[in-house]
Amino acid sequence: MVFEEKKRIQLQDLQKMAQLPSYIEECEAEFTERVDRIAEKIIEAGVPVVMLAGPSASGKTTSSKRLARAMTAMGKRTSVLSLDNFFKNLEEYPKQKNGEPDFEHLHALNVDAVNECLAELTTFGSTWIPDFDFATHVSTPHSKEVRVDEDSAVIIEGIHALNPELSSGVDPSTVLKVYAGLRTEYYESRKRIIATRDLRITRRMIRDERDRGHSPENTLALWKNIMAGEEKWIKPFKADANFLLNTALDYEPCLYSADLENLMKEGKGGKFQPELTALSESFAKAGQLPMDLVPKDSILREFIGGLDLS
Repeated sequence: MVFEEKKRIQLQDLQKMAQLPSYIEECEAEFTERVDRIAEKIIEAGVPVVMLAGPSASGKTTSSKRLARAMTAMGKRTSVLSLDNFFKNLEEYPKQKNGEPDFEHLHALNVDAVNECLAELTTFGSTWIPDFDFATHVSTPHSKEVRVDEDSAVIIEGIHALNPELSSGVDPSTVLKVYAGLRTEYYESRKRIIATRDLRITRRMIRDERDRGHSPENTLALWKNIMAGEEKWIKPFKADANFLLNTALDYEPCLYSADLENLMKEGKGGKFQPELTALSESFAKAGQLPMDLVPKDSILREFIGGLDLS
């Protein structure tokens, strides 16, 4: 498939548009339309399995849930399954050069188990999947039954979902693939000020501090390995996707300037303080919108908190 060019928004234009009462609603409506278009095409194809991948903080989890909600509303009952269920026990992970576990590596997943479950699901309509406890890093096999039929489908999401090693034994006609990624960047004249990676690292820092107890320094320390993992394990398979889901919301930079400034002033970047300061200065140019204006079912709630898809 042909991927759309990245959208360029001038920061001075963003500041003006952000003052319009309807701007957030319009951006959210655009994302809903993108989801609905893909949902319609998946239903038309009649496949039982959708594989959805994307880089860190691209919004895979909420995108999968929004896509499932849209498909269900259109008459195709759809559930979401995370590849996180297939993580191996911690001691079985591949190692980085420094001896630390490589969480980005494909073979941190039990690839054989993924293949077995996909084959059973697409051939027989049911399978048993494992469960993974992130607190203990221990996997429990055959913990939950998953079923599909002609009236239902399952979306399997994870950073490696498009990797062909995970579906090597599956009839390609039974699976469609979706790549979730941001396609909007922000400029001052011809100079890029906020890139898609800047948006993703900011999303992840805010989420990790709130939900996982990880400091911005910790998240920034991981980012280099995360980027290397994306180049090796995610981007090579991007072109294999049937659909691109653009997970950018144009107003997003206006949400983060206050948080980034506070984190910067508190010195929470640690040895990565220069990187945190640079991010804070870039996002300050976008202006500011209060986070409570963000709808509860917005993909951005995956990162700022308060997500409600009921």
